[in-house]
Amino acid sequence: MFTDMVGFTALNQSNETLALEILERHNRILRPFFSKYNGREVKTIGDSFLVEFDSALDATICAIEIQTFLHDFNISARDDWKIKLRIGVHVGDIVQKDKDIFGDAVNIASRIQPLADPEGVCISEQVYDQIHNKINCPLNHLESAELKNVKFQTNVYAVVLPWEGSRKRVDDKRVTTSELDRLRVAVLPFSNMSPDPNDEYFADGMTEELISTMSNISGLKVIARTSVMAFKNKEKKIDEISRELCVGTILEGSVRKSGEKLRITAQLIDSKTSEHLWSESFNRDLKDVFAIQNEISETVANALRVTLLVENKALIEKKPIKNIEAYTLFLRGMHLARNSWKQDDTKKAIEYFERVIKLDPEYVEAYCWLSNCYVGLSPTLSALVNPREAIPKAEKAVESALKLNPNLPDVHLALAWLLRAKLDWKGAERETRKALELNSNVAGGHATLAWILISMGRYDEALVEANKALELDPISSETNDVVATAYYCLKDYDRAIEYMEKMREFGADPHFASSRLGWAYLAKSDFHRAAEEWEKAGTDIGIAYPMIGRAEETRKILNEIKEESKREFVHAWGLVEYHLALGEKEEAIQVLQKAYADQTYDAFTFGILKLCHLCDDMVTDPRIVSILKKMGLEQ
Repeated sequence: MFTDMVGFTALNQSNETLALEILERHNRILRPFFSKYNGREVKTIGDSFLVEFDSALDATICAIEIQTFLHDFNISARDDWKIKLRIGVHVGDIVQKDKDIFGDAVNIASRIQPLADPEGVCISEQVYDQIHNKINCPLNHLESAELKNVKFQTNVYAVVLPWEGSRKRVDDKRVTTSELDRLRVAVLPFSNMSPDPNDEYFADGMTEELISTMSNISGLKVIARTSVMAFKNKEKKIDEISRELCVGTILEGSVRKSGEKLRITAQLIDSKTSEHLWSESFNRDLKDVFAIQNEISETVANALRVTLLVENKALIEKKPIKNIEAYTLFLRGMHLARNSWKQDDTKKAIEYFERVIKLDPEYVEAYCWLSNCYVGLSPTLSALVNPREAIPKAEKAVESALKLNPNLPDVHLALAWLLRAKLDWKGAERETRKALELNSNVAGGHATLAWILISMGRYDEALVEANKALELDPISSETNDVVATAYYCLKDYDRAIEYMEKMREFGADPHFASSRLGWAYLAKSDFHRAAEEWEKAGTDIGIAYPMIGRAEETRKILNEIKEESKREFVHAWGLVEYHLALGEKEEAIQVLQKAYADQTYDAFTFGILKLCHLCDDMVTDPRIVSILKKMGLEQ
């Protein structure tokens, strides 16, 4: 395999510093792909790689994965960061000498590579013969391919990559109705028509369960719950919603629950024409709710002419409800954990999940949610519970979930969050990727992977995963948060601020959004704006004060936190950030050393050190370097 970066020579002549930065990023991104497919990096030639593989298939799949990754990265990268490659693949005999390789096969591969389009892959006829029926991408024969200084005729094929043709960015507001993809589906919040308004949790649960079930259907892209919930109780026309979410099909309906009886109506609408593709009413017993969800999902697949594979059918067919009370308690717990920032509500959600497990010890999703709450997936609990107390409870819940159903994506995501809390970054990455292998149509999976990659210092990869999450969850404050954080880590603070403002627009807690913005403005040395945002947030107040002549106020806040820590558990970062703002590096290091020794830290405390420029002097201190190495955070 030969790779070559498009436009690198010109960039090197015009801006050598930027060219070297891009080259370093290029090398860092490509090398893990080579080893993944048993490739041996023979040598680099400027901005090019020569790589030897055991098989033509490994080399071709590796090339496709590299171009797919870079394509996703380039969509959202600023212009001077984009990396575009041409890749050529050939198979033939070689001569090895002093770890280098020579021969016609090498020369031909180097001549095939320039025939590829930017972001493209070209292969020789010899490769074509070995792989043409083993990859999903079509192959186009290049009619007039001439290889420089190659005397004999060599047929060349271009790999047709998935995005070739057209692809619309999810956040492009110029999208027109005619461009909407009918296989991108939004399940709008089902209306609560029950006599008791407190049964709203049931309608919301029905919406989320349908999204989860339909996301298991290959070929459909189902918008995540957090984006569709933005339209709850809002009077908006179908064409407006479809353009905002970039969807070609919408499912909407209502739920009426009365005692043990259930009435569900559902209708499938074509966004382009506003025509009804299908509608149905279901009058059943409450215990039949899963059967209704399965029927709706299968009907949607049939209406959109999506083939329902055997494995899809197995995933969407849930077992009948064993205990109605357990199911309704599960929905109540999920509703609280999803929608509340109040600590008491988080505790109540945990109580619900524990009651579900007592009523139905095989309710695997309840174990997942219980674990997630304890390790901080719930927005409040990570600030409430000492990790030393929370992690064993989460471990017990995840172990039970794994025994019950090791093939459920949610189980592997719950395990990933647990491993992240235990600072097992490689394990967390492995489990998240396993969840995405089982179902790649889950925004939360891509977002989780992005957060893990951020913690591991692999910011370019994190941005790609964050944008995959954004494609499935475009108007979610949570998803825009991870995109913003990836840009922040890449020191593109203006883009980070852009997505932080979108968090505000899409309903993020205003205090949380202001806290994020404060750090971005601090990184830009806009200290007054940072102080303003933190004052709005009610958190991190005083971090920027020393930079604007108000250090006494920062000292007062730090003393208050110290007094609080004598009475109850306070996360280490709450002390570290104020010591650093006051220039007290030694005191900050002592806090971190104590937190590590006492095992009272969380993933956030040490993961943020290399992201916050207040920590720049501290992270090179041998004492902190030693701790980071033990945690696998040396990157």
